[in-house]
Amino acid sequence: MTPPVTTTPKRLGRYEILRRLATGGMAEILLATETGIGGLERLVVVKRLLPHVGAHAAFVDMFLQEARIIAPLRHPGVVQIFDLGEQDGAYYIVMEYVEGSSVRELLVAAHRAEQAISVSAACSIAAQACSAAHAAHELCDLNGAHLGIVHRDISPHNLMLTVTGHVKLLDFGIAKATEKALGHTRTGTLRGKFRYLSPEQCEGAQLDRRSDVYSLGVVLWEVLSGKMAFRGDSEFATMQSIVKGEIPTLGEIRPEVPAEIAAVVSRAMITDRDARYPTAEAFRRALLDACQATGVAATQDHVAAELVRLCGAAHLTRRAEVQELVLASTRELDTQPLISMPEPTRTMALAPLEPTPIDGPTVETRPITPTPPPADEERPLRVAPVAIAATVLFLIGLVVWRLSTPTLEGPPVRLGFAPVSDPERMLSEFAPLKPYLEGITGRPVELKVGRNYDDVAARLLAGEFEFAVLPPALYVKTRGVAPDLSIGAQLLHEGADGSQGIVLVKASSGLTKAEELKGKRFCFTDRSSTTGYRLPRAWLRRQGIEPATDLVEILSGNHLQVLRDLVDDRCDAGATYSFNYMTAGDAGIRVASLRILDETGWVPNDAVCASPKTDPDLQDVVFGALRALDPQEHLGTPMLGESQHITGFGAVDDAVFDDLRALLAQEVPDP
Repeated sequence: MTPPVTTTPKRLGRYEILRRLATGGMAEILLATETGIGGLERLVVVKRLLPHVGAHAAFVDMFLQEARIIAPLRHPGVVQIFDLGEQDGAYYIVMEYVEGSSVRELLVAAHRAEQAISVSAACSIAAQACSAAHAAHELCDLNGAHLGIVHRDISPHNLMLTVTGHVKLLDFGIAKATEKALGHTRTGTLRGKFRYLSPEQCEGAQLDRRSDVYSLGVVLWEVLSGKMAFRGDSEFATMQSIVKGEIPTLGEIRPEVPAEIAAVVSRAMITDRDARYPTAEAFRRALLDACQATGVAATQDHVAAELVRLCGAAHLTRRAEVQELVLASTRELDTQPLISMPEPTRTMALAPLEPTPIDGPTVETRPITPTPPPADEERPLRVAPVAIAATVLFLIGLVVWRLSTPTLEGPPVRLGFAPVSDPERMLSEFAPLKPYLEGITGRPVELKVGRNYDDVAARLLAGEFEFAVLPPALYVKTRGVAPDLSIGAQLLHEGADGSQGIVLVKASSGLTKAEELKGKRFCFTDRSSTTGYRLPRAWLRRQGIEPATDLVEILSGNHLQVLRDLVDDRCDAGATYSFNYMTAGDAGIRVASLRILDETGWVPNDAVCASPKTDPDLQDVVFGALRALDPQEHLGTPMLGESQHITGFGAVDDAVFDDLRALLAQEVPDP
C-alpha cells in the first residue's frame, strides 16, 4: 500500500524543527535546535520514524537498533546520540550535529578540482577511522562481556570529517551485534555498499571484525588513488572482482605514495582474511609506523587543511544558511503569543545489548556511488545549504529540492508493474514516485501491480495503464504485437542498465553440474519472465536438458517466491537475476543456504513504456521526469526499494533489446 502523506511537526519535545532535510522509506531527517535550561541552545539532527511505519513493532525495533549500538559507545570518533523519545506514536533519535563533509564529498570535490588528496590527510583519515572502528569492535556490556560488533558498512559515505579535521564514524544501523541483540538476525542477507564489501561478505561467510578492516583498507586505497577500487558492469561482477582480489597496486596508479604505506594498504585488503590485519588497531599502528618511517606527517591538521582547500566555500555557505534558519525560527517565535508548552515526549531507556556470537554475513545494499565518479557517469552531488548531519541519509547528500503539494486535476495517470516481486512490497518501494510524478504532471498518479506479466501488457495496450514497467522479454513480446508501443526509459539497478540471469541450487544439495538437474524440481517465475523463465530454459537446452520432459517444473509466480521455494525445499534449483539474489535478505529470505550454479545470460533492465493510447505530450512529460529523476535529490531517498535498488531511470533505445530479441526468436517451443 502507498504510505500516507506525513506532516512534519514543528516541535518534538524540547526540539524546535528548523526544516526537513530528507525523507526515506522508514524515517525522515530533521534539522533542529534544542532549547535547554537558561536559554541554552544547540543544533541537533533528529531522525524520526514515519508514523505509518511506527505502527509495526518490528519496524520500531529496526529503527531503534542504531541507538542501541551507539548509545554505549564513548569515543570521539563515533557520532553521539543525545536522546531517544516518542511523541504522538512516532519514535525519534536525536543525534549530534556535525559540521563538515563526508569522505565521499571530499573525494568528489577533489575529482572536480582535478587534484589529489594529500597522502598525509588520507593516512590521518584512515588512522582515525580505524580507532573509531576498533572502539566499536571492543565494546562490552555492563558486565564486561564482549559484544562482538561488526559495522559491516564502512565506506566514504559513512565517514564524516569535521571542520577541525577529526573523523566521525556513522551509521551503525546494520551493525551485526544490534540485530543479534534484538533477536532477529537474518543470516545470508547482503547489507552494505557493494564496492566496499569484504570478500567474506560477498561469499556469505561468517563475519568478524576483519571484515571492517578490509573495508577501511578499500576506503584508504580510494582516497590515496583517487579512483574506484572495484568497478564491474553489475553488482555481481563487482562482487566477483572483490572475491578474486582484482585490484591494481597503489604504486601503479600514484607512484608518489611511499611503498611502505602501499604495502600496509595491500595487507588490509588481502582476500585471505587470515593474512589480513587481525584488528583495526593493528591496521592503524602499522599505517602510522609506515608514515613515520617515510616522513609522512598524518595529523588532523592535514585533514582540516584539505577540507578548507577543497570544501571551504561550501562550508561557509552552509554555515550562513544554518544561521539564517535559526534566526528565522527565532523571529517566528518572537511574534507568536505565549502559549502553554506541549506535553513532554516520552523519553525511552535503551535496553543493554547482549553479547552474541557473530554468525553469517548480512549485507543491506544502499545506493552505491563510486568515488570519485567520472564526470560523464554521475550527476554532481548537490549538497543542501546546511551543515551535514550525522546520519546515513544526511551523508549521502542533503535534499535541496522539495515538492510542494500540487493541486491535482484531471483523470489519474496509471503506472503498472509486472509482479516481479511481492505486489505489496513493490507498491511500497515505488511509492515515492507518486508525489514526484504528481508534482510534475499536476494529475493524480496511481501505481498498480498486475495479476501476472501478461495482464500488465494487456492492460497497457488497452489504455487502462497509461504507462507500464515491462520486463525485457515481455517488452519484446508486447512490442512485437504493438509496434507503436513507446519506450522512454529503463530501470537502473545501482546505476547498472542490465541484469545477470542466474541458476541457484541449495548449497547442501551436492549439485555441481547442469546435467545433474535431470529429474529434479526446477522453479521458474512467470512464463513471460526473462531471467526467471526464458533465459534459464534456453540455458537448460544448451546443456542438453529439455525442460518440459527432463524436469519437474514449478511456477513460483515471482522472483522472491522462487528463492523462498528453494530455501523451503519445494524445488532443487531455480532461476532468478543477480539483484534479487543479493538483496533477498531484506525480505527475510535466508539466501546463505543457496549458491549460484551458473549464469544464464545478461539482459537489459525493465523498460518503461507508454500505451499507444497515451497522449504524446503526457508521454514526453513523464518520460522526461523519470530520466531526470535523482532519488536522493528529488525524493529524499537514495533508491527506490530494498528488493530492486532502483537508483534512477536511464535513456533507452529499442535497439538494446535486439540481442534478446534474436535469442527469443531462436528459442525452441515447449513440446
